[in-house]
Parts: sequence; C-alpha cells; structure tokens
Amino acid sequence: IHKILSHAYFPDKIYSLWIDGSVTINFSFPVERLISLYLADCDLVLFRHYRRTCIYQEARVALHRRLDDPMTIRHQIQTYTRNGYPANAGLSECCVLLRRHTDAIKDFNDAWWEEIHRGSRLDQLSFDYVARRCGLKYRYFPGSVDQPNTLFRRDYHRDQSRLAFARRGARFI
Repeated sequence: IHKILSHAYFPDKIYSLWIDGSVTINFSFPVERLISLYLADCDLVLFRHYRRTCIYQEARVALHRRLDDPMTIRHQIQTYTRNGYPANAGLSECCVLLRRHTDAIKDFNDAWWEEIHRGSRLDQLSFDYVARRCGLKYRYFPGSVDQPNTLFRRDYHRDQSRLAFARRGARFI
C-alpha cells in the first residue's frame, strides 16, 4: 500500500521515489537532478521490463511460479482480455517509481491500488493496464535494473543478512 499510494502517505510532498528493497542507487548526483532529467514531460518514470513485453506473458510466468492465487490471476487476465487490452503492449517493471504527485498521479495511484486490491497482488500485472485506462503519461528510465545502467541496479541477495534486510521492505527517498 505504501508503494502504490505514495500521495496518501506523503500528502505534503511534490515528488516521491520508491525503490524496492532489492534495488540499489548507482547515481551520485542529488535526487533533484533525477527529477529534472526524467520528469520534465511526464508524471511518472520507471523501468521497462527487460525480459517480457506483455502483461499476458507476465501472467504466464506468475502462474508457472505460483506467485499468487492462480484463479485470481486468470480472472484478472480474462477481464483485461474482455476489455480489449492488447497483447505485446509493453510491460513495466515496478521496482523503481519516480512520481510527481499531480492530480493525475493521485487518480492513477488510487485506481492502481483498487485493481491490486480486487485482483492479483502482483503490481506489474496491473500497472500498464491501469495506466492505459487512466491515460497516464509516463516514461522509462534507460536500461534495466537487471542489466548495467548508471542509475539503479538490482542486488540479488547472496547471504541471509542481506536477504533479511530486503524482506523488511523498500524505502522512500
């Protein structure tokens, strides 16, 4: 809920940066520069998924890995199909979210939370669907958190102390 409803938990803030616990910052400049570089013409920036290009592909992986209740995922995907959501329309990776807290973002966050609340807890399954439905203008950071880039990197947990730290959740900056 903290990840999705950032505007509700930080109502007096203009921007928020969500970083999952498995992600580390690579950049050494102030976060204000990140804002000026990537939020100049949109209200949200995140990474494009580097392995898959479709929420339907993501659903198959989630079903195979048993990441959530299979009936919930199937029902959600059937709803998206019935509503005409196209295949291969892109897939966003929601481990880093830089947002400007505009009215459009607040509406999107609320709609995204509602979609997660009534469907799968897997936020990547619903992000692109809800963004399209809300007409949200967003863009992607360059590269991927799983491949070298100058902004962020995913740290795969190799020892238990780091794993325990990551399980405590993500952090806001």
